[in-house]
Amino acid sequence: MTTPPSSPRVALAHTLATFADEPDSGMAVVATRNQPVRGAVTGLTWGDLRALAAEATARPVRTERSRWQAVADALNAIDVLGIDLDGTITDHTAWSVVWDRDAERWMVSGYDAEAGESR
Repeated sequence: MTTPPSSPRVALAHTLATFADEPDSGMAVVATRNQPVRGAVTGLTWGDLRALAAEATARPVRTERSRWQAVADALNAIDVLGIDLDGTITDHTAWSVVWDRDAERWMVSGYDAEAGESR
């Protein structure tokens, strides 16, 4: 007995490995045949499944922790000097990230257009 796949991605990878010799144009999953007209076939080809697998690999599943890690990584990549009392993340020279209450999202704000950069 084999161990069942741990996720749909693992199952897809196993399926593609098992049927690696199938041509991209071959039907892997047939949804309908001869509908709405005789000779019509709808579903997914092996090429479709390979493309989906490649896309899933290029765009990994994001967890809550990975989202916060991305925030920490972004802050570590710039010269943040601190967070002001109002919650503004700032370098205290030209640029800040502020909470826009009307838009209900974080926005980039510049004290002025320094160093030829636009806001």
